[in-house]
Amino acid sequence: MEVSFTAAQAASAVRAHGVKISVITACRNSFHNLDDCLDSVASQTHPNLEHIVIDGNSRDGCQERLSHQGARLTLIGGDDRDSIFSAWNRGIERAQGDVLCFLNADDTFEHPDVLATVAQALADPWLSAVYGNVKYVKNDDLRIVVRQQHSGEFSRKKLAWGWAPPTTALFVRRSWYRRIGGFSTQLPFAADYDATLRLFAQPFFKSRYIGESLVRKRVEPLHPNTVKKVLHRPREELQAMRRSGLGGVTAVAWKNLTKLGLYL
Repeated sequence: MEVSFTAAQAASAVRAHGVKISVITACRNSFHNLDDCLDSVASQTHPNLEHIVIDGNSRDGCQERLSHQGARLTLIGGDDRDSIFSAWNRGIERAQGDVLCFLNADDTFEHPDVLATVAQALADPWLSAVYGNVKYVKNDDLRIVVRQQHSGEFSRKKLAWGWAPPTTALFVRRSWYRRIGGFSTQLPFAADYDATLRLFAQPFFKSRYIGESLVRKRVEPLHPNTVKKVLHRPREELQAMRRSGLGGVTAVAWKNLTKLGLYL
């Protein structure tokens, strides 16, 4: 019995090793925090990964910094007029991994074994995605946690009430993103939420919740663009819910009320 269990573990480890993960990062004038992101990806213990960075014509030294990275990083030129979602779509087109994730240039993985944990879970061929929690940290200090987001287990009822795992802690098979056509460029503020709804609303989309923090995400400082996003995103979220036949005004209001702590 012990030999059989060890053999099963070994077979699982081999399958996990074979899961290639593409980490997609959109970058624009993010030089101040970029090293934290790059180092976080480079330190991952899972060996089978690629890091695709789409740079939106940065003028602060990002391109020079990225050009000195190792072979696992692919730098793609972008347009400074592109949205983050257009950049992510470019990443999807170029990605070679079985699994995709989106890590902002200002953010980091929680620890070096995050992608190994994800690959172990997605060694199960029946799973479409795995997701976890996020720690929101101070913009100028990754060590200071401001708030934690616990995604919790998926249910159709929760989805209809505005539930969605944060995209930065969501790892999805590439075939699913291609099936839904990537991120909608018609929703400049909420295309990530729209894509998550369209994925989780699929009848054969099977996910697993990893009940731990996978990403540290910097809280955006309050500036005009942040205010614009806060004001416009709920309207686009309502559009996304109606497209998917889920929820409504009350669900969007509830969803956004739970986020107020990030901006107060």
